[in-house]
Amino acid sequence: MSKLLPALLFCIGISLHASAQTETEYAMPAVPDSIQDITRRADYATRHFWDAYPFADTTLVHHKDYAEQAAANFFTLLPYASDEGQDEAIGRWLEGAAVSPTAFSHFAGIAEKYLYERESPQHNEALYQRIAERIGSIAGADEATQSRAHFLLQQLRRNRPDSIATDFTYATADGTLHRLSQTAADRPTLLLFYDPDCQQCQTLLFRLRHSGIVNQAVSEGRLAVLAVYTEDDEALWQQKRTDLPAAWTAAIDRSDIRGHALYDLRQLPTLYLLSPEKRVILRDATLAQLTNYLLTGM
Repeated sequence: MSKLLPALLFCIGISLHASAQTETEYAMPAVPDSIQDITRRADYATRHFWDAYPFADTTLVHHKDYAEQAAANFFTLLPYASDEGQDEAIGRWLEGAAVSPTAFSHFAGIAEKYLYERESPQHNEALYQRIAERIGSIAGADEATQSRAHFLLQQLRRNRPDSIATDFTYATADGTLHRLSQTAADRPTLLLFYDPDCQQCQTLLFRLRHSGIVNQAVSEGRLAVLAVYTEDDEALWQQKRTDLPAAWTAAIDRSDIRGHALYDLRQLPTLYLLSPEKRVILRDATLAQLTNYLLTGM
């Protein structure tokens, strides 16, 4: 990732001279000095980025300093290009990669790793969605790769901000069944998907339990918290549910949320903030985003 900044400066910044290039790195295109506007420079650089790439050479596919670094540099440049420039550049890239099923599948995987995965420094769902849409339209491309992109695209499109959250059934400690759509209709709901055995979940639960802002909103009746266990160890859930604050609703999934991909739970924990009408306010939210909304948005 340390090579990304020089790549960016070379292709679209004020520097007009080639940066140092090792023999194991893919050489990026030189932007003509006559193009000064940043967006136009990015359009040119991304449009011609893959012109010299040997997609048919499958020996380069797993060469991290060549194929993956090239893709990482490309993803760094794309957000600076115009919408039209992005579409053209992505199309040229994927159509070039489609000459080799191995290369096509590998580059699609790199896009998922860098742009879709939440923990990636280059995480950019809007850009990944643009790429995934194009993956599905490349004629003759690997069907398994296209199917994977289609699935992730569905996940990204589901439960977007301002849409009605997907309904599901859950059970509470006494076995009573409830629907999300019928929960806390008088106030926003913090929907928390979690697994008590997950270390990241334990960390977030600790921070939520000790958040003065969250606790105040709950105690004042301005926020409901629905904590949904999405795994299949009911005994574990029964054992651990009492660790949750009494003011929260401890629930266990009865709709197979993960199996039916009702929510984008690429990793746990995952937070959604819903309006009283169960319209999504925050999707895949951080605690900072949640507390900021509670302070300024309610």
